[in-house]
Amino acid sequence: MANDFPAFQKLPPEIRHYIWRMALTAQWSFTTFHRVNKSIKAVGKFHNRAVSQACHEARQIMHSTHTKVDGLGWFDFTRHLFFFRDIESSRGSLVQQIAYNYNLYPYIQHIVLNPRSQAHLMDAACFIADRCNLLRTIVIIGPWFIPTATDQYDPDEDWLDPYEDWSDVTVKSLIELDLQPLLDAIEYRGSENDAWISWYLSRLDQAVRRLPTPLPEHLELDDNVSWRIQNTLEQLQLLFGGSYNISPRLYLRTVAQMRSPSQNTIQERIEDIDPGSVA
Repeated sequence: MANDFPAFQKLPPEIRHYIWRMALTAQWSFTTFHRVNKSIKAVGKFHNRAVSQACHEARQIMHSTHTKVDGLGWFDFTRHLFFFRDIESSRGSLVQQIAYNYNLYPYIQHIVLNPRSQAHLMDAACFIADRCNLLRTIVIIGPWFIPTATDQYDPDEDWLDPYEDWSDVTVKSLIELDLQPLLDAIEYRGSENDAWISWYLSRLDQAVRRLPTPLPEHLELDDNVSWRIQNTLEQLQLLFGGSYNISPRLYLRTVAQMRSPSQNTIQERIEDIDPGSVA
């Protein structure tokens, strides 16, 4: 910067520091973790290292905007999204190994869970709730099925299980993903997300309430996909405390949404699903 703008050093220190701070924190970064031999490596998009290495003053400012995790690197936890697949029951799982080897989880504020199944989702959520005390955002990728908007019970459709896609959102790296809509939603459209969650819960409740009492013979509540999703969200609410939109704020995404190039807002997605469903 000094070469491009020679007068930069003549600016008051507080202005220079503000500029460095903005340059270092302007963009979101995101990582996941891979095993490399016997060590663990964070891979993805990191903060602007060129800025932090520009001069001594820039490096000093980085020390105030970023936190160093020994063995993993520097992170701006306020604008860094951590991706985790899920947690296995074995002590040697990657998610658990990070907890044992690095002081990372107490700093994490934004996390994405991409579990392999319903059971893996709850195991990972319990693990995170116990360790990530500063968590502000939790994004859960799963088959968030949206039931039909009707009060009329259908003995076939209401017990038909849709295809559930719990696959990994990445093929090679996180760079493949279209993360901008999600990052924009986290940063700017929290109220729209809250509206979507409220709408979704009401749709699930409608689907569960239309089930007959007593249930058909040989069927249980957990055979109904809407009940299973509703129960999952209730467990997450109890696990993380507060309501669905605070402590931390919950975002739901499907595998298809994470891979899609669509730039639609949450509001537009709601209207595509059910026009007029949200005032």
